[in-house]
Amino acid sequence: METLVATVTHILGLVGMAGVWLVPSRIWQLLVLRQIGSPLSRGRSSIVFVLIVSAALAFSVYVAADTLPRVFRCLWENWCTATRGGGLLNLAIFGVTVLVLEAAWFISNIFLRRCAKNVA
Repeated sequence: METLVATVTHILGLVGMAGVWLVPSRIWQLLVLRQIGSPLSRGRSSIVFVLIVSAALAFSVYVAADTLPRVFRCLWENWCTATRGGGLLNLAIFGVTVLVLEAAWFISNIFLRRCAKNVA
């Protein structure tokens, strides 16, 4: 069981590392490019999915504001938590929010494509 927890924590930590780049990229795609995989329309479904993805983005940024400074402090100043895995644990917590964001993005992209096909 301990090995499973360590493996999951390491995988979520890797997702958290990817999220350091991925979350700003998703913000750029949503706000500047105005797309969730495909360009957004002014329809009701687009607004609903933009709100869902925006909520996931806001949650991820909120968690990142708390956890990522701890991770960077651990890496640069060797000031971690009581255990050596504190930095990894904080990165894993952020990784969970990145997974939530990517799930919302993926599901929204699928539904928006279906809605666009139904309109056309």
